[in-house]
Amino acid sequence: MIFAKCLETPCGFIHGPDLRKFGEVLEDERLAFWEELYNSPGFGVWLGNFRDVLVDEKVNAEFAKFIAGKIRKRAHNPEIAEKLIPKDHSFGTRRVPLDTNYYEAYNRDNVHLIDINETPVERVTPAGINTSDQER
Repeated sequence: MIFAKCLETPCGFIHGPDLRKFGEVLEDERLAFWEELYNSPGFGVWLGNFRDVLVDEKVNAEFAKFIAGKIRKRAHNPEIAEKLIPKDHSFGTRRVPLDTNYYEAYNRDNVHLIDINETPVERVTPAGINTSDQER
């Protein structure tokens, strides 16, 4: 049954696009649908979304706002959350933010986010990595 479903979808996964367009669905229903996709395992949030999410910039931006809100809730430090939110590309065009507790890891005391745009890696050493501000 799974293989048959995969043969029916454009990408060969069990998730096929929702044939409705973003604008055909009322906001409350749309948000409920996105919540369901977001809380489901697998690639549904990417491949099972409204058919125009990956091809219409405005629709994609709306879904990206939804995802950004989820990241902000999960990474408690607002500064870190903002660094984790993709801003230089549309949703689905690079690493899709699908995960298992990835964002929550940044809430731990022993996990640090190093932005190499702010503190570039200078070299790898036997003890770790030197960035422009310190050795780690």
